Amino acid sequence: MSWKNLALVLSGILVGCAAGAALAQSPAMTPRFEHICMNYDLSIDLDERIAKAADEGWELVTMADAVVCFKRARA
Repeated sequence: MSWKNLALVLSGILVGCAAGAALAQSPAMTPRFEHICMNYDLSIDLDERIAKAADEGWELVTMADAVVCFKRARA
């Protein structure tokens, strides 16, 4: 392989890597979420609250003690 061909291949690899890195760092490609956590009372029907949140686009992330946390993609 000649030096000219080698230089051409290496420069193509470098340009490809640079373009891939630029796309990976693009904020438009990074998903953004909003989060909400709420305390719940066992006297209130928790299934209803979770279903209502799901209807509004919220995804249940965690439940611990008396707290439920949800996330959804930002509009």
